[in-house]
Amino acid sequence: MSKKATRSEDEGSWAGAVFAAVLSVGLGAMVAATILVFRPVVAVAVLPKIEQIDPKAVYYLEGLRDGVKASSAVAKRKAFAEGKSIVATEQEINSLLASAPSSVKSPGAANAPGGKAGAPDQGKPRTTLFGYGSFGDPIVRIREGIFSVGLPVTIEGLDRKIIMQARGSFQKSGNSFSFAPATLYLGSFPVHRVPFFAQFLVSLFLTGQEFPADIKSAWPGLTAVTLAGDTLKLTMP
Repeated sequence: MSKKATRSEDEGSWAGAVFAAVLSVGLGAMVAATILVFRPVVAVAVLPKIEQIDPKAVYYLEGLRDGVKASSAVAKRKAFAEGKSIVATEQEINSLLASAPSSVKSPGAANAPGGKAGAPDQGKPRTTLFGYGSFGDPIVRIREGIFSVGLPVTIEGLDRKIIMQARGSFQKSGNSFSFAPATLYLGSFPVHRVPFFAQFLVSLFLTGQEFPADIKSAWPGLTAVTLAGDTLKLTMP
C-alpha cells in the first residue's frame, strides 16, 4: 500500500473519530437540556435563607394577584392611553393581564349562545410553541427594581406544565421600549446561556399576543420606563 493511500485512510479515520465525538457531545447536551427542562422548579413565596438554598434547584417566585386592584388598574390603563404618566404595581398589572383576551380562537365560539365567529376563548392558552405546546397566561412580579414574568408552558401530549420565567428590565430598542431578559429559564434549563435563544423565545411569545389597541397605540410615546422597588413607572412627555 502506498504512503499516499495510508495517509488518506488515516485522515479519514481521524475525521470519523472527530465527527463521532462531536455527535456524542451534541447528543449528550440535548439529553441534558431535556432533563433540565422537565425538572420541576421550586415555587416559593420568598427565597429561603442562603444556608437553606438548594444549589441544584431553580426557584420560581410568582407575582401577586389581587382582584381588589382591578378598578385602579382600569383607571391607570385609561390614563396611560390618554398620554399620562402612571405608576403601576404588580397586582394592577396582573389584574389587566388576567382580563386580557386570548389570541387563540375557539372553534365553537360561533355556535355558542350569543357568540361570534372568531371570538376569543378566555380558557385557552395564548400562543403555540412550535406546534408542540402552548403558553398560558403570564404573571408579573416586581421586586427590588427587577421585572419578572412567569408563565406556564403546556407540552402537547404530556399531562404537566413547565414554568418559563424571565427576569430583566426595560431597554429602549429603536424608538420604543421593550423587555430585555437578563435570565430566562424553561423549567430548570438556563436558556439565557444559549446565545440568541432567550430573545427568540421572548419574541415568539410576544408575537402571538393580542395587546389592547389603546396600550399598543400609547406605548411608543414613552420617554422612560423605570422600575423602582415593586412598581413600574411609565413616563410620558
